Amino acid sequence: MRSFSALLHLSIFWAFVGALPRRDSPFRRRELTTDERASSPELLVLVQRRHHGHQTPFVTPVTPVQTPTSEFTPDPTIPATLESPSTIASTLLSTTVSTSATLPLPSGWSPLDSGKRVGKNFPPTFRLTDGHQTVKEILYRMRDQVCMGTCGKVRGDSIPNELLASQIINAGDPQPGCEIAAKLSAGKEIYFHASKSGAHCYEITEQIIEQKFTDSNDGANRFFDSGYYQIPDNDELYSLGIRDLNAQGSSHPDLTTDTTKHLGHRQIACRSNYHVLWMGYDIFVSEWDDGSNGRSVFDNVKSCNVGPSQWGYVSDSAYKFEDGTNSEYHGSWRNILQTPGCVEAHIAHAIGLLGEGLHCGSKYTQLDMFA
Repeated sequence: MRSFSALLHLSIFWAFVGALPRRDSPFRRRELTTDERASSPELLVLVQRRHHGHQTPFVTPVTPVQTPTSEFTPDPTIPATLESPSTIASTLLSTTVSTSATLPLPSGWSPLDSGKRVGKNFPPTFRLTDGHQTVKEILYRMRDQVCMGTCGKVRGDSIPNELLASQIINAGDPQPGCEIAAKLSAGKEIYFHASKSGAHCYEITEQIIEQKFTDSNDGANRFFDSGYYQIPDNDELYSLGIRDLNAQGSSHPDLTTDTTKHLGHRQIACRSNYHVLWMGYDIFVSEWDDGSNGRSVFDNVKSCNVGPSQWGYVSDSAYKFEDGTNSEYHGSWRNILQTPGCVEAHIAHAIGLLGEGLHCGSKYTQLDMFA
């Protein structure tokens, strides 16, 4: 019984050994000789496999182990010193832009606009966390983030999150776009829509901003309320400007409708009091400061009469504007022998407005800056 068991185990062992590939078998990986390893930096060893009854050859690269030397030779492709972070960031940005997979822009292309300009009394600046900025500057800050592929904030975090909304466009695209908007006033928003980020975004939107959001003729022609350019063949649309708050067709989540919450902008309300010998004037303003306690207003209205008097200018939040925000300053004075409409025009000029419309009647009247 024991001899039978031993014989059975011995048979199984030799059956297993016989199944192993022989040294001269075409299916056994050939070992490299020492001369072969040293003669070439990369050797190809032919190995054959069976595939559905066929022998399919494939090659495997083999890199020989280099013998250490006593001297170190630096790689000339590796810089000896690291570049500054700003240089590295600039290089990365230029590489990203230059390698964007986009079609060339048509020869002689030019951005389009709505054909409608903002009103002449449109606020010249809006208050961000780092000071008052123009519409043009705000659009450039949005461009810096959107065209880089960053959706959700404005450069420097200069617009509070509660006044900002954004939405990624074409999320599955290698260069996804973005729509971002900020609340300018109780009923207006500034927006930047780019269906793609990358090179076209930078190039196209720069031309839109420069050509469509710059006053001309010394302010006689205000900038357009929107500008855009579209490349249908590449599914690209770039549109930016000023529009109604949460306008139909916008892509971003709704901004707050609380009228008191918006980027601060210039506002003014005026009233006059008639007397036999003189006319009294009162103004309430916000988001304006000439650095001289309002004296620029007093100096401008001097040309409208024999001489203004009893000038006063103090901090005062007593007046509430139509959007629910309060005034910051109160100015008052008296005019004698005035020309009708002269005082209103010179007040507007003093605080940086380019149009008409300011009215100083027997009751306080607020100028609509977005008419």
